[in-house]
Amino acid sequence: MTLNIEDLITNIGLTTPDTDIRSKLWSEIRSNKDVDKGPGVYFVSYDSPSTEPPFDDNALESWIRRGAKIKKRGTRLKETILDIQVLKDKLAEYWIHDEKIMYIGSTIHLQVRINQFNNHVLGMSRPHAGGQWVKTLLQECEIDGVANPLRLFWYPCGDYGSVENKLLVRFMGIQIHSRPNQEKNVLPFANLEYTKIPE
Repeated sequence: MTLNIEDLITNIGLTTPDTDIRSKLWSEIRSNKDVDKGPGVYFVSYDSPSTEPPFDDNALESWIRRGAKIKKRGTRLKETILDIQVLKDKLAEYWIHDEKIMYIGSTIHLQVRINQFNNHVLGMSRPHAGGQWVKTLLQECEIDGVANPLRLFWYPCGDYGSVENKLLVRFMGIQIHSRPNQEKNVLPFANLEYTKIPE
């Protein structure tokens, strides 16, 4: 089931005037001065869902050269991957074919955290390993000849931890309801795990 960010926020009881949810092309976040400095939640999303993951082969090959390791969700086990097709297959296990939201996160300082996300090197433990699978994806793909860019969205809010918890719980609930036999794929693709944030 394809979820819109606006609907997801509304579903947890928040209002979403046009001025509250802001966005920027992922390819343009190198200059993040337009991003709010205060607390809030943020999302990475394509404009439309893609049946197959639009992987960036160059990014995957660079990751393999650095020693690509994938941690299986729900465990501490990490597997080293040496082949790009094996890496694609492993990542694709977590792809939701009719979903466009790739990541949901929160922070006390949006501008700083998004800058860390942008500068993160795939495979490193810092500064933003939690959403690093976003870095395996093309910044723009095509669906039926139409450009489908990756975008950053952010929603300023003081109770960012509580809001992120509610967003992820709601996201997972909708996914489980719409595909009860595929509970493995209930988080956004780049959310490597769900840990409730203290409110």
